[in-house]
Amino acid sequence: MSKLCPGCGIQVSESTQFCGNCGTAVQQVQPSQPTQPLQPQQPLQQQSMPQWQPVQPQYGHQHYPQPDYTSNAGEKVGPSALAKTMFIGIVALVVLVSIAVLIVFLVVNSGNTTRQETTGISQKTPKPTSEPTPAPADDELTGSELPSSGGTVWADEPKEFTFSPDRKGIWVIYTTDNGSNKPYLEMFKPNGEKLRKNNNSELENSNALLNVYLFRDNKYTVKLGFIDADEGSASIVVVPPVRIPPEGGEFTVTFSQGYIFSPDQAGLWEFSTSNNGNHDPYLIIIDEYSDDFVGEDDNSGEGNNALISLRIPADIVFHIVAGFNGIGPVEYTFTVSRVE
Repeated sequence: MSKLCPGCGIQVSESTQFCGNCGTAVQQVQPSQPTQPLQPQQPLQQQSMPQWQPVQPQYGHQHYPQPDYTSNAGEKVGPSALAKTMFIGIVALVVLVSIAVLIVFLVVNSGNTTRQETTGISQKTPKPTSEPTPAPADDELTGSELPSSGGTVWADEPKEFTFSPDRKGIWVIYTTDNGSNKPYLEMFKPNGEKLRKNNNSELENSNALLNVYLFRDNKYTVKLGFIDADEGSASIVVVPPVRIPPEGGEFTVTFSQGYIFSPDQAGLWEFSTSNNGNHDPYLIIIDEYSDDFVGEDDNSGEGNNALISLRIPADIVFHIVAGFNGIGPVEYTFTVSRVE
């Protein structure tokens, strides 16, 4: 039996170990086994693909962890405690606001007002008689405050006074001296703004007079000075307003005077002065509720007298000043009467 050289492919004997042609080692070729026929493969079964199902979003109440509130002291505070704290704070705020509103209401509507706006009255300055400046009498004060209900203060030098009137109305403040010192008066509002200044240095007796509409318990400043000197002496007279009866009446006036009047009946009311013709009285009327001038007159009456007629409702409050132009003191009559 022969076999083939694996190197060159020639036939060599079965016992030959090396090819004589190419020298390749030769091994006996084993007869090949019959090849088994391939078995047909089973067709693959089609595997089903997974079916994707759409997932619907779930809506509804979501559960979230509750917040952890902690106080400054390190204690945990739950929502109920926080709500309680907020409620107490709101209640306290409402109480404070209510108190503030009440205080404002009482201040605005009470007679004890602290209004800063103060109206000065047009000046009609009398010329006091030429009398020597007296030394302080027993009923005169010498301090730095003018009497809140009226009175006289004597000063032997330029000086500032404080004044807190005890009622709302038109106050008359004037000086008396012998004419050599030439005093003047200045008045300032509580906020420091100048309200009124008056001096009559061009007049023979050189005295000053202020008719001023003031508010109760406000703290005003009144300054006394002298025109031509750094020193001097004078008395300051403070005259408070007086109340007229609601039915009216007749009053004798010897100087400027402030009045308060609230009628008991609505109708046409007449305010007038009368004198012997040697003097020149005047009248000024202010409405308390609006603080506006509602009447001012000098010579509408007979002779040099003043006359004002007003149709007014009941219970209105008027502030009135009756004064005169000329050398004083003088005597004249002031009348308030209902005409119809």
